Amino acid sequence: MKKKHLLYLLAALTFTACSEEEKVKQAPPAPFPVAKLKPQRVPISNLSIGTIDGLTNVELRAKVEGYIEEIFTDEGRFLQKGDPIFKIEDDIYQNEVLTAEAALARSKAKLEKSRADVERLTPLAEQNAVSKQELDYAIAEHKEDQANVKASEASLAQAQINLGYTEIHSPINGVLGQLPIKVGSLVGRGESTLLSTVSEVDEVYVYFNVDEASYLTFLKYVPGKSLDDKIEKVPPMEVILADNSVFEHKAELQSVDRAVNVTTGSIRFRAIIENPDGLLRPGNFVRLNMTHYIDSAVIVPKRRFTKFKAGNSSLP
Repeated sequence: MKKKHLLYLLAALTFTACSEEEKVKQAPPAPFPVAKLKPQRVPISNLSIGTIDGLTNVELRAKVEGYIEEIFTDEGRFLQKGDPIFKIEDDIYQNEVLTAEAALARSKAKLEKSRADVERLTPLAEQNAVSKQELDYAIAEHKEDQANVKASEASLAQAQINLGYTEIHSPINGVLGQLPIKVGSLVGRGESTLLSTVSEVDEVYVYFNVDEASYLTFLKYVPGKSLDDKIEKVPPMEVILADNSVFEHKAELQSVDRAVNVTTGSIRFRAIIENPDGLLRPGNFVRLNMTHYIDSAVIVPKRRFTKFKAGNSSLP
């Protein structure tokens, strides 16, 4: 009797399980979300750290030997072209000019005498009153005196140039760099001593490095047949200062270096920035946001993906 009840129970359970399985099989599929993706113009940004440098950097060097007698300005000051900066003791060079002037005067006096001798001996030689050899000697001496006058003029010019080198003026409009040389320092002995540097900063260069992969992306997606064409079509770049503020003027890309650095795997770019107030100085670090665009790109929103524990991504 018990065995018969057990068989009924098993049959009932089997029927119930089959019924549930049928219900599961017959359930309609769950709705699946679909996202429509359209091609669009997508910006690609590359944030780089750049170093500021002067548009022109001119080294000031001592071209003559002597002691610094006076310094007319201070480091960091803005200078106009021609402003005096250094004065080297010029006593020796003043004397050299005076000596050269005296030598030139002697040469000219001797030239005048030899010219008069030639004029005097020429008619006498025609009348055989003096020998032709004597006239030839006078003519040769006159030519030598002409050469001596030219040599004396050159010596005087060089002495005047050396005297001019005792005053060092700013060769450009710009800001004066560090002054390692002080009043009383001996400069120019055996070498052209570096006195300072003047940098033009109304406009400044900014140099920054781009990794090779980003450089290839730049070449691939920026329109243009040549590299110069691509450079011209890069939009002006935002300049971010060390305090995270945005500089009022943007950087314009100007050039790309000829080769990739084999050590760093990057290539150097150069841009130019207007800097009318002189806020940016050589050595400043800035961040540059270089942006170019990819046309007809298909973008899948990140929120449309679900990530499983295995690390694979799939649409929900």
